[in-house]
Amino acid sequence: MPFPERMAALTRAFESQSYAQALAMAWSLKAQLLEAPMVDPAQLGWVRYYEFRCYYRLGRDLDGLTLLDSPEPRPYHLSLKNAAWMHSVGAELAARLGLPERALDHGLRALELRLADGDRDGAQMAAETTAAVLRDTASPELLELFADQLAAMWTKPPAGSREAMDAALVAAMIFEQPWMTAMLPSGRRRSWERLLHAAASDGDLTALDALLKKGASPNGMNPCAPGLPTPLIAAAFNGHGAVVRRLLDLGVDLEAVNVQGRTALHQASDQGHAGIVRLLLEAGADADRASLYDHTPLHIAAWQDHFDVVKALLAAKARVDSVDVNGDTPLALAATEAVPDVVQALLEAGASVEQPNHYGQTPLVRAAMSGQDVNVRLLRAAGADLGRVDHNGMGAKDWAAYEGHEAVIRALG
Repeated sequence: MPFPERMAALTRAFESQSYAQALAMAWSLKAQLLEAPMVDPAQLGWVRYYEFRCYYRLGRDLDGLTLLDSPEPRPYHLSLKNAAWMHSVGAELAARLGLPERALDHGLRALELRLADGDRDGAQMAAETTAAVLRDTASPELLELFADQLAAMWTKPPAGSREAMDAALVAAMIFEQPWMTAMLPSGRRRSWERLLHAAASDGDLTALDALLKKGASPNGMNPCAPGLPTPLIAAAFNGHGAVVRRLLDLGVDLEAVNVQGRTALHQASDQGHAGIVRLLLEAGADADRASLYDHTPLHIAAWQDHFDVVKALLAAKARVDSVDVNGDTPLALAATEAVPDVVQALLEAGASVEQPNHYGQTPLVRAAMSGQDVNVRLLRAAGADLGRVDHNGMGAKDWAAYEGHEAVIRALG
């Protein structure tokens, strides 16, 4: 009988709750597949999936866990959804068998697979299931390990990726639940660190000092705030200089990042807090650290028209011609905005007027495309070549005409 018919019969037996019969059919079908000269990995994957489901329904926990932990002699393929479900069940089986370490391993694997599949709701369910399983095994050390790995899971994928953002949101949703902190041996410390983060975010130095005396870590990550995860990043973003100074005196990590790969220096630059930018630079913050889209603090400050921040970064010898994911320099980004003072500052710092991005567009072409006639005049005065064209063969004049920027056309002469 061909595979589709045999698989359909197996499925009917399973759905009619004839699990022992379905298991025997799965064994027979697997043997047939493994004996064939060639095997379709998807077919073998489906048989493995139903074999595991039969073990689960029959209460054969050890057989199910052994299957999950053992490779097949031939390659097989499972959908991320089915593989994630199997590992979630594997965590339950391991717990029932008194194997909490394996329960943790399978729970984390289920969570990773749900995130890889883009299933945020499924990932949250996997995290909740794993926490519940570990709680029931009375394994406080493993619960702590799970909490730490869950809180840090967004740091594993590339910064700003969908998987990182989903992991951060799932962790935030789990840690916002009172039961999560309540069942952790470190629950009190974690609560203090949440309060410390809030104090830093609010600029409450008195509360911050009180929480530090209780033992809250100044480097503690708040999983409920992936955009501003550390006290330093939160204080820098919100412009609380006194808190930033106190944290710097404590030697906090200057290069900790948020879910977008941004440091405290990125966030202070983004918000235009020049005084805090200078404090961070004096403490040794990396002025050239790249975040999501390879933006340095100088890219961000230049684009946002934070002139004083730009000057502070340039004074700290930030690389003036760093390129982002599109190949744009800070000057190229500034050229697209009405920020002539920033453009002039970058030019005076030696920024290249001819460095093209990945599309062949120089800062002059970018300014012309964006209708920034004042920037065009500044770039022309700095010697920008009017004859440069991009990969489409379009120069500054071509783009100005195409976009209908009359003031730019006049500025180009």
